[in-house]
Amino acid sequence: MPIMTHMGPAAPCSVIRYESRVFGGEYQDNLFVCCFNLHKVTRHVLEPDGATFKTKDSDFLAFDNPDFHPTDVIEDADGSLLVIDTGGWYKICCPTSQLPKPDVLGAIYRIRRAGAPKVEDPRGLKQAWRTMTAKELVKLLGMSGQRCESERCACSARLERKRWPSWPKC
Repeated sequence: MPIMTHMGPAAPCSVIRYESRVFGGEYQDNLFVCCFNLHKVTRHVLEPDGATFKTKDSDFLAFDNPDFHPTDVIEDADGSLLVIDTGGWYKICCPTSQLPKPDVLGAIYRIRRAGAPKVEDPRGLKQAWRTMTAKELVKLLGMSGQRCESERCACSARLERKRWPSWPKC
């Protein structure tokens, strides 16, 4: 398989496919990658290229602080991105972290689109999954890209009913 993108001297340590449309439709299905040693998170827009893909790459979040080391990026249930920064304590194998700095703590950053509406019950915790009708579950599936976690719960609830006949019938 051909290489999709060249990352140069980057030490990529996490990659996700963004499922939501909360940042806008142009972000859905993009890849986000943490580059530990380059102090940034990059965005990769997938573009079909024959039977595979190539990417259009850009910096999504970048710091010039040498103690910022993003190690993970996670899409939260409300469509925001969580970026985990290990801080300055890790020095093994990283040429940009030659001195241990236990006083430089890490952080978790939440990235939201400016002006994005608040998502009510993004994890679907208030839903009565076991008693919903098929019609109600399908309605939640129509929320695609807005409440991905609720959509996953709706799919799971429907599958569970097929496996466990004792679940309430739709």
